[in-house]
Amino acid sequence: MHDFNTFAFDSRAEYFISIVDEEQVSQSVQFAEQKELPYQVLSGGSNLLFKERVNGLTLHMQLKGRQLISEDENHLILRVAAGENWHELVEHSVNQGWQGLENLALIPGLVGASPVQNIGAYGVELCDCLVSLRAFDTRSKLFIEMNNSACEFGYRDSLFKRNKGRYVIVSVDLKLSKETGCCEVKYRALSDYLSANDIVNPSAKDVFD
Repeated sequence: MHDFNTFAFDSRAEYFISIVDEEQVSQSVQFAEQKELPYQVLSGGSNLLFKERVNGLTLHMQLKGRQLISEDENHLILRVAAGENWHELVEHSVNQGWQGLENLALIPGLVGASPVQNIGAYGVELCDCLVSLRAFDTRSKLFIEMNNSACEFGYRDSLFKRNKGRYVIVSVDLKLSKETGCCEVKYRALSDYLSANDIVNPSAKDVFD
């Protein structure tokens, strides 16, 4: 798994599967349980220290896709698959003129991992824009939809972090703004930077940069 972790550890998984469609999630969990194997989901592979051999089944999340679910004059809902790169999603949203994610640029990893940690930076957290998500519940063996409150978000915390291994997140729905001039810039380091560069009415691109 040399290419699947940012420290480039030359590790070998006992069993390994790239998840490219939802059906594989339930099938893989069933396989692991039948073989009495532990299993874990591998996202972007950042901040992970692998042993030389990783026991059990490793599910490498590679679900792709971004889909516009709904929009009105001021907002839109974007559905993003768990295997999408987080920073590339932020960059895409900024290039489209959408606001809400720009403070979260350069956070490593994939979209599916973002709710687990409730990622945050410069005064913004994922929970500020997440409407709902879709996940496979390994206990009920069903795909479920969970709204923001059901995720029990806290500071760098969530239901998923406290129930390790139970849920496999396959997509998230994010609410983004089409309005200009509504960026969150109260975080001290960010506001100081904008002030030092004489940026009075920062755009999402200014914050992203």
